[in-house]
Parts: sequence; C-alpha cells; structure tokens
Amino acid sequence: MTEKALAFIEKNKRRLFFLYMPYTIPHVSLQVPDQYAKQYIGQFIYWEYPEKGGRLAIRMGNGKSVKTDLKKKPDNAWQIFDLKNDRGETTDVASQHPELAEQFDLIVKREHQDPGIAIWRFVEKQILMNPGHVTTAA
Repeated sequence: MTEKALAFIEKNKRRLFFLYMPYTIPHVSLQVPDQYAKQYIGQFIYWEYPEKGGRLAIRMGNGKSVKTDLKKKPDNAWQIFDLKNDRGETTDVASQHPELAEQFDLIVKREHQDPGIAIWRFVEKQILMNPGHVTTAA
C-alpha cells in the first residue's frame, strides 16, 4: 500500500491532491510478554482515530481504555478492558476502576495536539466535556 501511495505522489507531484493513508488499527491487541512489559510500568500508548465516529484509546499496563462515537457523543464514558485476562475485549471493567477514567482524561488533555485536519477535531469536544480537570506535568 505504501509503494502505491509513493507512486501516486510521484505521478501527481505537480498538482494539488489529498492522500489519506490510515495505518492505525484501533482495536489491535498489543501483547507484550511480562518480562519486557515491566520496564514500561506507568507508561502508556495514546492514539486518536477519527473514523467510525471518532475514537480515543490508551494502552497502559495490562489494560486498554477506549472512548467511542465521540463525534456524536463527546461525553461518552471510557470502556476499560483487562487484556491480561480478556484479550478479546469482551468485558468492560470501568465500573471496577472509576479512578482510571479521570487519569485517562488527563492523559488526553496532556497528549492531544491540534492535528490541523478538520475530521480529527473531535477530540477538542471531548476535552471540553471535562473542564474541571487540570493537566499536570508528567
């Protein structure tokens, strides 16, 4: 796919065009053996995905947190999955970990940057739904 995109760019470099290549798969399981994962305790992977209604996801420790359909419902709650015990992401454990939702909102506020692309601007609405949260330095 990348090779085709590069060929397209080369062929059209003298005219205006728009090329969109989404490489991200928002629900791919990112499994790391415990022996390697220990060095990353407390760190996270954060990503934004504008398709399918706008999604946010955070992968931290054994967990993965997702907010979906944010373009229509910017105040949607976090879904939290324990990937160590539920790799298929079938059971939302957010009600068992309410403290994590605020932590994830802070991560979004700290990590999000204006993308400069209109379809990616769904995150700003989500941030505005949580005005009481204050960002702190990592």
